[in-house]
Amino acid sequence: MFSETFAEHGLNDNVAYTCDDTFSLISLVSSGLGVGFAPEWTGELPGRDVVLKKVTGIDLKIGLGVAWSKDDPTAARDDT
Repeated sequence: MFSETFAEHGLNDNVAYTCDDTFSLISLVSSGLGVGFAPEWTGELPGRDVVLKKVTGIDLKIGLGVAWSKDDPTAARDDT
């Protein structure tokens, strides 16, 4: 579903890696290996060192968030 949404908004050229397993994606992000778009429910996962900020302005069947490592100095940034 995300791939089609990214294509609609012309974002596929900016995707370096895709991962079909949400838990693997969150593990990669929490290890500091980049950022990722993940379902909002991943923010409730225990023991994960990620920050998840809600994506707005896109109507999806599920909530979408941008996840990145809590150790990243920009994790606390709030541009809303």
